[in-house]
Amino acid sequence: MQIKSVNIRIPLLALAGIAVSAQLYAVQAHTIDVDQLTVSVQSEGETEAGSTAGSPHGHGAAPQPRETVGSLDQSMLHPEEVHLKNVRQLTFGNFKDDPQIAAANYAEAYWAPDGRSLILQAAVNEFPCDQVFRLDLLTGALELISSGEGRVTCSYYTVDMQHFIYSSTEFNNGPECPPTPDFSRGYVWPVYDSYDIYLADINTGEMLENLTDNPGYDAEGTIDWNTGWLYYASKQNDDIDVYRYNLNTKERERLTDAYGYDGGPFINYDGTKIVYRRSMFKDQAEEDDYRALLADNLIRPGVLELWVMDSDGSNKRELTNDGAANFAPYLHPDNDTVVYCSNRHAPDGRNFDVYMLKLSQPEMEPVRITYDEEFDGFPMFSPDGKHIVWCANRNGSVTGETNVFIAEWVE
Repeated sequence: MQIKSVNIRIPLLALAGIAVSAQLYAVQAHTIDVDQLTVSVQSEGETEAGSTAGSPHGHGAAPQPRETVGSLDQSMLHPEEVHLKNVRQLTFGNFKDDPQIAAANYAEAYWAPDGRSLILQAAVNEFPCDQVFRLDLLTGALELISSGEGRVTCSYYTVDMQHFIYSSTEFNNGPECPPTPDFSRGYVWPVYDSYDIYLADINTGEMLENLTDNPGYDAEGTIDWNTGWLYYASKQNDDIDVYRYNLNTKERERLTDAYGYDGGPFINYDGTKIVYRRSMFKDQAEEDDYRALLADNLIRPGVLELWVMDSDGSNKRELTNDGAANFAPYLHPDNDTVVYCSNRHAPDGRNFDVYMLKLSQPEMEPVRITYDEEFDGFPMFSPDGKHIVWCANRNGSVTGETNVFIAEWVE
């Protein structure tokens, strides 16, 4: 396939003295036989060639970023943020010397199995819709690895790090951005039926396979690097539930069936537990509202509670019950500590912070991790559990700018 280079006007890491380059991959017809593609699965204790061992199942330790990769600035932390230290800002969403350039937003940054890079989504300048980027934590190199067309979300590495999965509207809806939701109905999330989940080559950007091929919404995918199971949310039978699909065996299973939105599943590093979010109805009116919105490919994320279940869908248990909007949960490699995003402290529900709870302590009051007056969310532990990345509005050059931060985790 033909590769086309473009210049992206973004200041990511440029303020730290690092040259930024990106590649735009033009998706064209291909002849790859996807049935011959096998996603490798590591045995326990096995490591990828060149990776740094440091966690169970061969997943690597996070490298300490060089001083030039991001900016080390403890003033970005609040005194109450005692679980974070040595914070670095990895992205800068705007040219600070050109205020006419709109803010870029970086979000959903997820670790590679070897801990050396992040895969993330961003809407920047000539790409008004989110696209997928790879950020090297050692060099600061940033690469565009999706096509630059349509809207994408929820990217994630495969275990071999030669492929990635992501959701996109491009192949069902064309290159344009899908319409924004109708906010006259309140704050709603779009669940576009043009979203399917795709497998792509990380070096060429070529889309190799539609993994879901479902007429409804398919997104929010994460992968168990031990077994090849893809966990995701799918709209089928007039509801959104958690499903799983095995990249090697092609098996597909439905894991939740209670009526109401179930989504955002994250599998832990040893592949035994899934943490996810559920919409909870307090009365029939809220259920009717969900049904009416879903018919128009919308959901209202007013109350989302966190749940945990085994990787096969058994042993479901509620983790939160506070009537807040709780989402983006992630399990530490200790298989006990869960970090997540919530507005539980905000009287008007407008501000979100990162919180922590323990699976082994069901009566535990969630511990607040971040204390900024603006958004903090999408936390994810490194494969060795020593670092955490999250996305935040703090230290932005313009209001509402979202960037990626990394810090050492302090238990």
